[in-house]
Amino acid sequence: MIDPNKQRPIQRFSNNENILSYYRREPFNFVQPIEYSIKNDSPYHGSTFITDWLIMFTKATLKIQLSQLIDALINKLSIEGKLAGYPKDTQNLIEEIRLIKKKCIENLQECCARLYIKPCFLFKIVNKTLRDNDHTTLTTLGPFCYLLFNYIGGQHNDYLSVRKQIQLFIKSKKQDRFITVYRGEKLSSKEIDKYKQVVGKGFYYKWSSFISTSKSCKVAEMYGSNVLYIIKI
Repeated sequence: MIDPNKQRPIQRFSNNENILSYYRREPFNFVQPIEYSIKNDSPYHGSTFITDWLIMFTKATLKIQLSQLIDALINKLSIEGKLAGYPKDTQNLIEEIRLIKKKCIENLQECCARLYIKPCFLFKIVNKTLRDNDHTTLTTLGPFCYLLFNYIGGQHNDYLSVRKQIQLFIKSKKQDRFITVYRGEKLSSKEIDKYKQVVGKGFYYKWSSFISTSKSCKVAEMYGSNVLYIIKI
């Protein structure tokens, strides 16, 4: 749904609390250019970046030992943070992981979700990496992306883990249950035209990075956008 007359409201901040609130919302306003969505035409529902990491990390067994995963998460995230030029922020992120009292996969996934929405460098490099399918960061960002992907998917009943998705994909089985979600976004006229040119031609529109959606159409429209995506997943 396109409303060319609808404009994004101006952001004004009166205090530090509002500024922090803005940065917490920023990860969910990450826009992926339409070229990537159309170029990555594939019926596979998962992330090839995360799948490739899982196969590499487990040597194709798809079996993960929690202790090895925790070590990889901390050590590789530390390397990536230093390479990105944010050693102090990285240390704070790692400290939060270390402070998890009960080290289980569920708590680890939840922690990664909290780290992702923090107002720092992490969400930007994660989304850019997934958007570009940048395998140069496969070993450093793979553990974090894997845990975050599983946390997000695990919030609804029809979720299939990365391992289960791979197994079903190999067996060529299809999922026949869907839920409808919505996403608001602001696109240029040029980007909208690119969508129009491929409508009805059998393309899959795929976001490789993490994006926000809502089961409520009204909530999606609150982002002050001129485009509303209606998505079946």
